[in-house]
Amino acid sequence: MDLERLELEDVSFNGSSLPTTLNSLPNLWYVWLKNCDFAGGLDNLFVRNDATLNVFPSITLLIIDDNPRIGGTMPSSIGLLTMLEELSLKNLGMTGYIPPEMDILKRNLRELYLHENKFNSTLSVFQNFSNLEKLNLNDCSFMGDLDELFGSTDTAGGFSKLRYLFIESNSMSGTIPCEIGNLTSLEELWLGGNFWMGTIPTEFGMLSSLKYFYLENCALSGTIPTKIGQMTSLYNIWLNGNDLTGTIPTELGLLSNLENLRLTFNFLNGTIPVRLSKLERLQNFMLEENDLTGFMPDKICQLWPKLSFLSADCKANDPEVICNAATCCTCCESPC
Repeated sequence: MDLERLELEDVSFNGSSLPTTLNSLPNLWYVWLKNCDFAGGLDNLFVRNDATLNVFPSITLLIIDDNPRIGGTMPSSIGLLTMLEELSLKNLGMTGYIPPEMDILKRNLRELYLHENKFNSTLSVFQNFSNLEKLNLNDCSFMGDLDELFGSTDTAGGFSKLRYLFIESNSMSGTIPCEIGNLTSLEELWLGGNFWMGTIPTEFGMLSSLKYFYLENCALSGTIPTKIGQMTSLYNIWLNGNDLTGTIPTELGLLSNLENLRLTFNFLNGTIPVRLSKLERLQNFMLEENDLTGFMPDKICQLWPKLSFLSADCKANDPEVICNAATCCTCCESPC
């Protein structure tokens, strides 16, 4: 058979096992099986039907997303897919360890998506995947710290091509290593919902290509680094739900592309910098549940209607920030 591409989505197979016959098709390079209600583990997909044939000899893209009844563990036979450039196994109900054979894929793999599974692993299994451009491990129950991803070098493990790094909602701990500032190709960084300790590294200021920066709900302490003002490509900053202290850096006013800024549920103090009125593209600015005082600067209010949502601790009977709810702040009562 000369089948090269197979794409099935939203077609129910009512809990059937993945077909074993696919892996011997010599020209099949693209498999997309999304939301098809497959079950019974991944092992069937990699069973060698003929000892003289390689498993998936030509496959470069394998996507089996949103089949949560598949379950089981990641099979060691995943290492047979040496030509893979993109692998996505999102929301398959998998548990257990990621096998060391995954390391065999590092030569060609460009994109890896394993989010919404429950692995009992650390990030060390992905060390030295130097060709990766996109890595999504959100909501996977990973443990340990980020150093296990980057290894012992000072170059962040050689991830020079990495553009998207998603490790939100895991059980990660430890500090965020300053070497992350060497990932200068990064465009999106999602690290929220973990148990990081310590402060936000000033080296983040080196990430000049970063557009989306999410570090929410992590219990990070210390101040917001002024070097963030050098990250001029940023669209979104979410630092809400931490233990950040000090004042809001005026340098944030240099982020001319910024559209969303969330600083809620911290311990920030002082007044709101007038310089933030330079953020002419700002659409959402959230400040409630801090220790800020003074007035909401009129020049920030004048960003309306582009600035469509502005929140602060400005409730009428006990305002910490004086803000006219009718003409400026859109929410003065937490939660907004």
